[in-house]
Amino acid sequence: MARTIPKISAVVVFLPLLATMWCGCTGNILQHQYHHITQEGWLRSDTLSFNIPEPEENGFYKVRFEMRTAPTFKYSQLWIAYDFRTNIPYRLVSDTICFTTGTSGDNKLGGKGVTHRNFTTESVEIFLHQGQRGDLIVRHIMAEEPISEITEIGVKVYRCKE
Repeated sequence: MARTIPKISAVVVFLPLLATMWCGCTGNILQHQYHHITQEGWLRSDTLSFNIPEPEENGFYKVRFEMRTAPTFKYSQLWIAYDFRTNIPYRLVSDTICFTTGTSGDNKLGGKGVTHRNFTTESVEIFLHQGQRGDLIVRHIMAEEPISEITEIGVKVYRCKE
């Protein structure tokens, strides 16, 4: 008598595995937030403030800045300055970051997206203590103002892999 083995769809096998991997990756994210930029543009005096919640454990975290623009964004680079302040133990880290948009002489904007373009910077590494909160203050430092065609500026803070 032949034994029959039920056929299992690849979807049944791989979908739970994929869902587990996706959920597992988000566990390292401490903060991922965007601030909307008005249609009037972004002035140098317009600061964006991101609250960084308390991590569950001591360790190194990466901060990645993100920008969404309209397809008509004209700059090949956007320079921003940031101040990262933490409570006890108090710490202040200030630096600048550059978004490179890939805009060339033919005015074709790089980045990913259809109706908007998404850009990210290299990640900055910071050490956070368990229970330590922080604030991240962001402003642009471009000569021209207002900077228009930016729709959102975001920050993603996530745990470094050990």
